[in-house]
Order: sequence, then C-alpha cells, then structure tokens
Amino acid sequence: MATSVRALFIELDSILGDFLNAYGKKRLKRFEASEQLSRLRQMTFGNSRDYWRLEDRFRALEDWFTQVGPRIPREVFDRQMVQEVSQCVEKISSYCRTDSHSEAAKTAWTEKSRAEKVASMASAYLQERSLALGYEYTPMGLKLIRPPEKAAKAENPIEIKDVDIKEKFRESLNYQREMLDYFHRPEDHLFTVVGYLLDTIEKTGDEYADHMAASILYFMKQRGYKVEPYVQRLKQLNRKAKSS
Repeated sequence: MATSVRALFIELDSILGDFLNAYGKKRLKRFEASEQLSRLRQMTFGNSRDYWRLEDRFRALEDWFTQVGPRIPREVFDRQMVQEVSQCVEKISSYCRTDSHSEAAKTAWTEKSRAEKVASMASAYLQERSLALGYEYTPMGLKLIRPPEKAAKAENPIEIKDVDIKEKFRESLNYQREMLDYFHRPEDHLFTVVGYLLDTIEKTGDEYADHMAASILYFMKQRGYKVEPYVQRLKQLNRKAKSS
C-alpha cells in the first residue's frame, strides 16, 4: 500500500512538474512578446537618440515589421497587444499626412515616401494579427467580424484533465461572451445562437461551442422555453462524437 501511494505521489509530482514547465514557457513567450512590443512603442513614440533621425526610425520600424513582429507566437498575441500595435500604426500613419504644399513637405519627400512604406507594412501586420483573433482593425477601433476560434492545441499537451480546469472554464466563459458580442443585433435570438453553435459542433466538434449550447438551453428551459428539439440534436451530436 505504501509503495502504491509513493508511486502515485511520484507520478503526480512528475505531472505537476510538466505542467509548471509548460506554463513557465508560455509565460516566458508572453514576456518576450511584451518586451518586443515595448521596443516597437519606443521606436514609434520614444525620444531615444537612436531614432532622432527619421531615416533611422523608419529603418528600425521596417526591421521590426519584417523580422521581429512575425516571430511573435500567435498563441500569446491577444486583443490588448493588437490595440498596442494599432496605436503605433496610427502614429506611423500620421507621418504620411504632411501638407504636400508646405515647404517642409517638399524638403522631406523622401521621408514621407519611407513613412508610407512603413505604414503599409504596419497596417498589413496589424490586419493579419487582428483577423487571426476574429477582429478587423478600423479607424474607429477593433471590430469583431466572426466568432472566436478555440486556440490550437499545444504540440505537446499535458496529459492531465484537472490541473488547469479553472483556466479552461474561464476560457469557455470568454468564448461565450465574445460569441454573444458577435450576435449583438436585436433580431439575433438565443435560439439563433444555439443553431449556430450546433452547426459548429457538427462541423468541428468544438467543446466550447458544446458547453455554450448546453448552458443556453438549460438557461432557457428554466424560463419556460421549449428547447427539446435543440436538446435532442445536441445529444445526437454528442453520441456521434463519442462513437467516432
């Protein structure tokens, strides 16, 4: 008995170690991404002597958007980071709005052309990262254009169900909030949302969609809505998923 308990503790210790190692790596990636975004802000807004000359500033920005930005892992890139990049894009774009009839514009045409090139690169990067999160960047801010997709599974997932169950539940709630933001029009009834979720489950087997559909149906049943047809379809999809 003592041996089996000891073996169990050793196994749990190994599992916890793997989890902490994976968590630490993710935190490190996010820290490194934050550092790179801080560097981008310094290039864009800062008064460092390194960027006093516009040519040096634009050269550094070109390097960031071609070499540094694309290497930031998508799994750590979130809406807050997109907003930080959008602020930089707006500032870079302001260099392109010089009065073409002014004397300063005539003497700085090279810098203006360089600014337009960098602004184009920055806008393309911002749109790519925004779309990956289900948003579109507009002058008025970020616009949700499609429901969020569940993050791709890690290459080496940890074989344990309960270590991060609280975080998974939080992610599921975030999914539900963003889904409801997507179906924001008055004519988008909760049954409309459920129909979309059931179609998503049928196509992808998404567990977040499954959780949200079950939650909405339970909520509506408590309030007297007839949900049986939707419940039956959800059960059929779950049985089909288990048998496949």
